[in-house]
Amino acid sequence: MSFDFNVFALVLLIIGSANLFLAVILFQRNGEIVEWFASLMFFISLWSIAYSFELASSTLEQMLFFIKVEYLGIAFLPAIWVVFVLHFVNKAEWLTKANLSLIFFISIIEFTLVISNNYHKLQYKTVTIDNSDGIPLLSFSPGIVYIIHTVYFYCMLIFGMYLLINTLVKGYFIYKKQYISIILAALIPWITNLIYIVGYRPFGHIDLTPYAFIITSSTIAFSLLRHSLFNLIPIAREKVIENMSEGVIIIDSQHRILDINSVVLKFLNATHNEIIGKNLLEIIDDKVLLTERLQIANGIHFTINTHNRIFDITANEINPMKGVYKGSLLIFRDITESELAKEKLEKQTKELEELNRLKDKLFSIIAHDLKAPFASLVSMLRIVSDDDISHDEFKQYLPKLTENVDYTSSLLENLLNWSKSQIDAVKIVVEPIMLKDLVEVEITFFNKLSAEKNIQIINEITNEYLINADRNTVQLVFRNLFSNAIKFCKSGDSIKVSTKVINGKKTVIFKDTGIGMTADKVKKLFGSETFTTLGTENEKGTGLGLLLCKAFLNKTGGKIHVESEVGVGTTFYIQFSVN
Repeated sequence: MSFDFNVFALVLLIIGSANLFLAVILFQRNGEIVEWFASLMFFISLWSIAYSFELASSTLEQMLFFIKVEYLGIAFLPAIWVVFVLHFVNKAEWLTKANLSLIFFISIIEFTLVISNNYHKLQYKTVTIDNSDGIPLLSFSPGIVYIIHTVYFYCMLIFGMYLLINTLVKGYFIYKKQYISIILAALIPWITNLIYIVGYRPFGHIDLTPYAFIITSSTIAFSLLRHSLFNLIPIAREKVIENMSEGVIIIDSQHRILDINSVVLKFLNATHNEIIGKNLLEIIDDKVLLTERLQIANGIHFTINTHNRIFDITANEINPMKGVYKGSLLIFRDITESELAKEKLEKQTKELEELNRLKDKLFSIIAHDLKAPFASLVSMLRIVSDDDISHDEFKQYLPKLTENVDYTSSLLENLLNWSKSQIDAVKIVVEPIMLKDLVEVEITFFNKLSAEKNIQIINEITNEYLINADRNTVQLVFRNLFSNAIKFCKSGDSIKVSTKVINGKKTVIFKDTGIGMTADKVKKLFGSETFTTLGTENEKGTGLGLLLCKAFLNKTGGKIHVESEVGVGTTFYIQFSVN
């Protein structure tokens, strides 16, 4: 074989060889999409290089040989183009064995008909050499197979372009400009070939299509490598993202949102167009935590609160190349309900533990404090029944018996109220109450006890002072507070009930000048751990009264707070309703 490389052949040989070298580089990169694009470039290079040798040939036999080599590239280009595009837009499931066999079978048939054209003339009817342009060029008249292959060629082109454009429209990617440039670049060689087919040939019989293919494929390859599009996109939206029950966000190295699925859009209450391109830190509430976690986004898990929801997030890097961070895939799993359930369970567990401790204490009270007075009363009644005690002796024991009965009655009343509060048997009825009158009734109830200890009770509540509360709760609170205050006051002390507005809430102030309490006892006062302290005259208590006050106030939306100082006295602040 002899060759005379003219400028057209030489230029095509150089850029074709460069394109072949670039295809080899792409083959070394991982990923099926890259491999198919590299295959596309390889067959374009094969076509171009073979065509350069055709242009440098001077004999018909040599030209026909290189035409057969060219068609090894031309015949398989449509098939490889479609396979590449299907992988690129994540439709690889369409490439079944049957479909792949059909696509490449057509290419094989086309190549076979080209190399056997001498026997049937279906590809080229006539083939001659034309020297009119100063260099020997091949001139031919197309046969029926040539026309059919051209139609098939453009059908496959149109189908691939449709898939690319459809993916671009649905993708909402921040690299939209690059996608458009790739699509436009891919159109150039097809348009060039179409112009050649319809007869517009500025350089005679020289086909400019290989030149256009070479330039376009090289441009696309450099663009894809430069922008790392094969590493970050396209995303398998329909099969991976949109069908996931978890939320998915894909961001680039600057935290710009490249893609997002409908699960995340739902809790953001936004659309794709409103979110795509925004910085993720602009739409997530806890920006400091998110920024810190994204700096080490490599399979980490973390929890974040945003938009009134709690999310468990898994963050993974997407294809870091040569140590350069490219982007992140964030998977959002809504754990709000499970976290709330967990908190509720923990709260219930804590309440149950406290309740169990309180019940243990109650059983202790019942076993000891209730049993002893009853045993004393039963013994006394048996002695009286057996006439083992005189009338005068019985009168001496009567005050002690009365004290035991009063104590037992108070204990039983508190136990009954406690049991009602635990089984929600307490009926709450909120109504207007003239507080002064109710307090006066309770003072009358404790007049005898206060007089015996020389304790003064002062009611400073005005006649018109009205509260909205549950009457039974108010009575229970004051009865226990008066009982405790009298118990821990000495002769000459006083108990004063007044009102005041604190933080915009009506507050009842119950103050005594008794012996007071230490800070440690104040902390335990409303806890689940019950304790009793003997009064100034060794009065006993059940340890349940203040716990009942708190429990009933909680049920009606009220509050109770205490301040105390040893030797000075104790002050209770009560809000019967916080509404």
